[in-house]
Amino acid sequence: MKKRLIVLGGGAHTIPSYRAMLKLIAGEYDLILLSEFHLDKKLQVEEYIIRSVPAGKRRWRELLFFLMVVKTCFAERPHIIHSHSTYPSGVVAVIAGWLFRIPVVVCLDAAEGSGVPEINFGDLLNARRAKLNRWVLNKAAAVTTLTRFQCEEVCNHLHFKNTIHVVPRGVDSVHYLSGEREQVKAPIRFLSVAYLHPVKDHTTMLHAFQLISQHVEASLTLVGEDYENGNIKALARELGIEQKIMFAGFVPHDRILDYYHQSDIFLHTSLFESQAMAVVEAMASGVLVCGTHVGIMADLSGECCITVSVRDYQLLAHNVLELIRTPSEQERLRTNALKWVNMHSLQWTTDQYFGLYKGLIG
Repeated sequence: MKKRLIVLGGGAHTIPSYRAMLKLIAGEYDLILLSEFHLDKKLQVEEYIIRSVPAGKRRWRELLFFLMVVKTCFAERPHIIHSHSTYPSGVVAVIAGWLFRIPVVVCLDAAEGSGVPEINFGDLLNARRAKLNRWVLNKAAAVTTLTRFQCEEVCNHLHFKNTIHVVPRGVDSVHYLSGEREQVKAPIRFLSVAYLHPVKDHTTMLHAFQLISQHVEASLTLVGEDYENGNIKALARELGIEQKIMFAGFVPHDRILDYYHQSDIFLHTSLFESQAMAVVEAMASGVLVCGTHVGIMADLSGECCITVSVRDYQLLAHNVLELIRTPSEQERLRTNALKWVNMHSLQWTTDQYFGLYKGLIG
């Protein structure tokens, strides 16, 4: 008979890679996902049950979420609670775990232990939230991060001393295979998959691309919704590279694969990342990855990708040009990246959680 697992946090269901993992977990556990915000019925899946707070109850949302979790724990008697992030899911998970004597796994997925003051980003900038996050982590039976980079941020900034399990979220690499990749040649096709927002720092990307395009024929495709009110398009005009850039806007996840297959080099210049799934997807597609030293790029820098310090567009442009001129380095990075992706697949990620769950339940 299957053990029962409840997952707290609607965000887990809305992230494609997270949802894919939950579907695999549901093959071994009776899984119920409880969302702190309303999820439309069209988002239901066959593999697991989804319950969410009613629509239009924003003011009472967190209280309704807490009551829904308590009711589910009382009625379903789960063997383990899996929380997506720390607030409100983690707070509710820890309280429910204490009430019903259920072990809680808290999975960090964002900037719970980080902060970028220049753009007012990250939980660390809110003293109350940082304190709350620290409390949740210390009360959890197990804590996971997506990368060593994120783990170090949490340990250093939240002064967390307990064990953290680093579990990158993998992909089904077979889905991304694009056949044999050849040496990168002009015209170089650059790609970015990230919504336009200050934390993704497309300003650095465009400055780097301007320098690169002065030395080699190139184009850049930006996939992602614009939350910068047209500022990045305006910067492209100002830099004189507007004709070399395609703003694709929002693209459904199941259609992004075509963009990877049509690209040579993936640029990612974020100021912060907990992981950056687009980087993993690019590597799985055989696309060379160059960007800033954050998230999974920081973990794999030098072996599977090229990184520079955040905002250093001049060095990034220089290193990209060197990579274009060095076929042997292209092959080394691509080979290492594909090896890492295959070793840290979606099934591997799921198995890590199975191990955690069984250890805590046992």
